[in-house]
Amino acid sequence: MKHALVIGGTGMLSGLSLWLAENNYYVSVVARDPHKMERMIKRSANPSKLMPIFVDYSHEDEWRRALLPPIRQKRPFDLGSIHMPIVPFIRLLK
Repeated sequence: MKHALVIGGTGMLSGLSLWLAENNYYVSVVARDPHKMERMIKRSANPSKLMPIFVDYSHEDEWRRALLPPIRQKRPFDLGSIHMPIVPFIRLLK
């Protein structure tokens, strides 16, 4: 099964997060608001495919630590989508 990373996946990208889960992806969803995450998971046809990651992606060290468990549990990411400036995201994945 493929593994996707969606940053900001409970807001504007919630539809993408849900679509990926419904189309046989494990979806690691980075979010800051637990209430929005809970609402999105309740809307999902496949809630077990959604993996919440609560982290403020402006803190690089926290961000790096937060990404390791989903990679170890499932697999490296096959796909990523972001709702943030691209440069910090690329720098964090190096």
